[in-house]
Amino acid sequence: MKYIGAIKKTFLVLFLIFLLIEVLFLVLPRIININSYKAQINEISKREIGTELNFEDMKLKTYPDFSVKINADEFDLKGIAHIKNLEFHLGLPKMIFKKMSVIRLILNNPSFQVIRFQDGTTNID
Repeated sequence: MKYIGAIKKTFLVLFLIFLLIEVLFLVLPRIININSYKAQINEISKREIGTELNFEDMKLKTYPDFSVKINADEFDLKGIAHIKNLEFHLGLPKMIFKKMSVIRLILNNPSFQVIRFQDGTTNID
């Protein structure tokens, strides 16, 4: 009989921990202002790909992965690529430590234009 009481307490503690984690996943996106990273993301995109991203807001996602979802409309990369909608997910745990990692990248309606010049070079070089 002593073991049944200990098992009940163990299951109760595990259930409460699970419930707390679920509540955090529901409340956390409303507490954290993820849009404060907007300037940093624009600075990195300007440095790495040479253009700014045109996006309105970012959303914190807790399911299926703990990430930040960004939708950028009408993305143009120096005449080489034009994308109607660019969606990418950044890993949130690394953002906490001031590092960026792209988990997923989705391109909607992309069009690419690669030109090869007579000297053998391309507009990508």
